Amino acid sequence: MDNFDRAYLQELAYKWKNKQLTEAEQQYLAHWEASQLDNLLVLPNDAATPEAIKKRMLNKLLNELAAENTPAKKTIQLWPRIIGAAAAVAAITFGVWFYTANNTARHLDDRRDLLSYANDIAPGGNRATLTSNGKSINLSGAKTGVVVGDDIKYTDGSAVGSLSPMGRDGEAREGEFKTLTTPKGGTYSIILQDGTKVWLNADSKLEFLSNYRNKLQRIVKLTGEAYFEVAPAYTTIKGTRARQRFIVQSKGQRVEVLGTHFNISAYNAEVIKTTLLEGSVRIEGKLMLKPGQQSEISLDRRVTVKQVDVNEAIAWKNNEFMFENQPIEEVMKMVERWYNVTVIYQGDKPADKFGGVVSRFDKISKVLSVLESTGRVHFKVEDRKVYVSK
Repeated sequence: MDNFDRAYLQELAYKWKNKQLTEAEQQYLAHWEASQLDNLLVLPNDAATPEAIKKRMLNKLLNELAAENTPAKKTIQLWPRIIGAAAAVAAITFGVWFYTANNTARHLDDRRDLLSYANDIAPGGNRATLTSNGKSINLSGAKTGVVVGDDIKYTDGSAVGSLSPMGRDGEAREGEFKTLTTPKGGTYSIILQDGTKVWLNADSKLEFLSNYRNKLQRIVKLTGEAYFEVAPAYTTIKGTRARQRFIVQSKGQRVEVLGTHFNISAYNAEVIKTTLLEGSVRIEGKLMLKPGQQSEISLDRRVTVKQVDVNEAIAWKNNEFMFENQPIEEVMKMVERWYNVTVIYQGDKPADKFGGVVSRFDKISKVLSVLESTGRVHFKVEDRKVYVSK
């Protein structure tokens, strides 16, 4: 029987994820893959193709590496972080490793989890509606985003139906907002005409102009949650070249941007959170955020600023749920929006706080069974209703 260095294999799995393998390293991995020495769980609906097996084996190594490097926390730890975009395959195939309050590792059997929820619900996906000049079109679920230019296209260059940012006269209508809307269970991205990139989370709406020529500021309106990468832009007004400010308006907040990366969560009837990753933003015309800071505006208009792990704020953009010392209500709001379900609490709500990471590609049974395995909360799924109890 061949002997393979486990630590070296983990290193190669990480390099495989980042497409950094040398030819010799590829040959070593190929030899290991061909041996199939690892026990692989193949579910009844799982395609046991060579490529699928290869992904499972490599992702198993990534899971092990993540588990070995996950520090203990006081919060109930559900999932050590799974590295990178391969989380979906790893979580579905091997089950989810988690830590209980006393940091004892336990493994959940996928087949048991799937049988526990007869009414399983699939995760969200690429779903959105684009409205322009009074006309709406449902965007393709096979695409991830659109680009606004002289016409509107998907990010791969293909056409978006007959939708156009122009009016009937062929000219862009100044002052008329276009709208990108995601439903519950939907996410989509858009590149505005100035080059600014925006990713919308579930149950969100972005209003924008088709172009910002001859304007001193670029204004967009947000309801829900979005991640922005704002492109610097300039305009000429009466012969003078001026930098265009980028303004994000949401209910109860105005953010002025100076070319930066940031996330805003501004759902109705919830605390407004603005998290800065790069650059600088000004909140309400006076409060300046530094990278790594998050501002919160409460329902009674109190403003606070704190240092945060920015990865938590943008985990949704990376197709992950990431919880850090959060009550069950906040966890279930994420679940409710992404799986398009209604959450109903029965009796007293669990008082514990939860922390960890899980893939947003998983079915709802996976997320709920892992939460339930802590023994601190229980669920029942009926149709698209999730009942929560202690």
